[in-house]
Amino acid sequence: MINEYIEKCEELFKTFDCNENYYIKNVTQYEWRLVENKDHSLLTIWKDGDSAEDYIVIKKQNKILHYMKEEYSMIIAIDCIKVAFILKNVNRR
Repeated sequence: MINEYIEKCEELFKTFDCNENYYIKNVTQYEWRLVENKDHSLLTIWKDGDSAEDYIVIKKQNKILHYMKEEYSMIIAIDCIKVAFILKNVNRR
Protein backbone atom coordinates (compact mmCIF):
# COMPACT_ATOMS: atom_id res chain seq x y z
CA MET A 1 0.00 0.00 0.00
CA ILE A 2 2.79 2.45 0.87
CA ASN A 3 4.67 1.74 -2.36
CA GLU A 4 1.47 2.24 -4.36
CA TYR A 5 0.91 5.61 -2.66
CA ILE A 6 4.49 6.69 -3.43
CA GLU A 7 4.13 5.61 -7.06
CA LYS A 8 0.90 7.62 -7.41
CA CYS A 9 2.58 10.69 -5.90
CA GLU A 10 5.50 10.35 -8.30
CA GLU A 11 3.06 10.00 -11.19
CA LEU A 12 1.28 13.19 -10.09
CA PHE A 13 4.52 15.18 -9.95
CA LYS A 14 5.55 13.88 -13.38
CA THR A 15 2.19 15.03 -14.76
CA PHE A 16 3.04 18.57 -13.65
CA ASP A 17 6.67 18.27 -14.86
CA CYS A 18 7.79 18.79 -11.27
CA ASN A 19 11.09 17.17 -10.32
CA GLU A 20 10.69 17.44 -6.55
CA ASN A 21 8.48 15.73 -3.99
CA TYR A 22 6.04 17.62 -1.79
CA TYR A 23 3.24 16.85 0.64
CA ILE A 24 -0.01 16.90 -1.36
CA LYS A 25 -3.07 18.80 -0.18
CA ASN A 26 -6.12 18.32 -2.38
CA VAL A 27 -8.04 21.60 -2.36
CA THR A 28 -9.65 21.28 -5.78
CA GLN A 29 -13.05 22.13 -4.28
CA TYR A 30 -11.80 25.54 -3.04
CA GLU A 31 -11.76 28.86 -4.85
CA TRP A 32 -8.34 30.49 -4.93
CA ARG A 33 -6.26 33.49 -5.90
CA LEU A 34 -2.55 34.07 -6.24
CA VAL A 35 -1.15 37.49 -5.37
CA GLU A 36 2.43 38.07 -6.46
CA ASN A 37 4.71 40.94 -5.58
CA LYS A 38 8.42 41.64 -5.39
CA ASP A 39 8.92 40.50 -1.79
CA HIS A 40 6.58 37.53 -1.47
CA SER A 41 3.55 35.85 -3.00
CA LEU A 42 0.43 34.58 -1.28
CA LEU A 43 -1.95 31.81 -2.17
CA THR A 44 -5.40 32.38 -0.70
CA ILE A 45 -7.99 29.58 -0.67
CA TRP A 46 -11.58 29.59 0.56
CA LYS A 47 -14.94 27.82 0.42
CA ASP A 48 -18.29 29.55 0.61
CA GLY A 49 -19.13 30.17 4.24
CA ASP A 50 -15.58 29.50 5.45
CA SER A 51 -12.89 32.03 6.21
CA ALA A 52 -10.03 32.40 3.76
CA GLU A 53 -6.63 30.84 4.47
CA ASP A 54 -3.36 32.40 3.28
CA TYR A 55 -0.17 30.52 2.46
CA ILE A 56 3.26 31.86 1.53
CA VAL A 57 4.25 30.63 -1.92
CA ILE A 58 7.74 29.21 -2.36
CA LYS A 59 10.11 30.78 -4.87
CA LYS A 60 13.04 29.08 -6.57
CA GLN A 61 15.51 31.17 -8.56
CA ASN A 62 13.16 34.12 -7.99
CA LYS A 63 10.19 32.37 -9.67
CA ILE A 64 7.18 31.07 -7.79
CA LEU A 65 6.67 27.32 -7.89
CA HIS A 66 3.41 27.26 -9.83
CA TYR A 67 2.88 24.31 -12.16
CA MET A 68 -0.09 24.32 -14.54
CA LYS A 69 -1.50 21.44 -16.56
CA GLU A 70 -4.78 21.61 -18.45
CA GLU A 71 -7.48 22.37 -15.86
CA TYR A 72 -5.30 22.10 -12.72
CA SER A 73 -2.59 24.11 -10.98
CA MET A 74 -0.11 22.89 -8.41
CA ILE A 75 1.35 25.68 -6.27
CA ILE A 76 4.06 24.98 -3.72
CA ALA A 77 3.45 26.94 -0.53
CA ILE A 78 4.18 26.75 3.18
CA ASP A 79 1.53 25.14 5.38
CA CYS A 80 2.23 24.25 8.99
CA ILE A 81 1.36 20.58 9.00
CA LYS A 82 1.90 17.46 10.98
CA VAL A 83 3.98 15.00 9.00
CA ALA A 84 3.41 11.26 9.18
CA PHE A 85 6.74 9.48 8.90
CA ILE A 86 6.38 5.93 7.58
CA LEU A 87 9.19 3.79 9.00
CA LYS A 88 10.15 0.13 8.99
CA ASN A 89 10.11 -1.27 12.50
CA VAL A 90 13.04 -3.55 11.72
CA ASN A 91 15.21 -0.44 11.21
CA ARG A 92 14.53 0.93 14.68
CA ARG A 93 17.72 1.28 16.73
